[in-house]
Amino acid sequence: MPGLEEGQLAEIVLGCCGLCDAPKHRRQTLVFFLKNDLGYTQSALDPCTFLLHGPQSLHGMIAVEIDDLLMFGDEVHEEKVEALQQRFSFGKLQSLDEKGVNFNGRRLRKIGSTIEVDMKAFVEERLANMRLAELGRQRRTARRSSSGVVVFFNDERHEDRRRHRAEQNSGKAERHLQSLR
Repeated sequence: MPGLEEGQLAEIVLGCCGLCDAPKHRRQTLVFFLKNDLGYTQSALDPCTFLLHGPQSLHGMIAVEIDDLLMFGDEVHEEKVEALQQRFSFGKLQSLDEKGVNFNGRRLRKIGSTIEVDMKAFVEERLANMRLAELGRQRRTARRSSSGVVVFFNDERHEDRRRHRAEQNSGKAERHLQSLR
């Protein structure tokens, strides 16, 4: 690092790529820029969604999912996106067409004036063929795990009952003593 000598320690006071809090700082910077510099409002329903309202209509929308953005809108929105691209670097920008784009485990495709959403790639990436022998072993493991959970909760339930009875009995004894006074 320029200006530091070998072996010298430095305190990092801002977000730095590679540190565990870097995504948090990037998101805070992005949210601040979207709201204060570009005029988007953060949705109360979904805080990951930012809307660009005009006097008569909605100009655009940006959905933020970690480091992916899904953006659509009119020419006013497109101007804002250009400013966003000047401020932040993006790996790749893809237009929505018949081929489709992936966003947050979903594939979005524009066919004519219709937008289709499916999770085909998400499902195919996570499903795998499994031999029946493996399935049997997994079921046994799951049964054992489930049995342990049931025993644990049963013990806890009995402990709760014992505690409840003890509290009731101590209350009765206390009331009985008060009645004798």
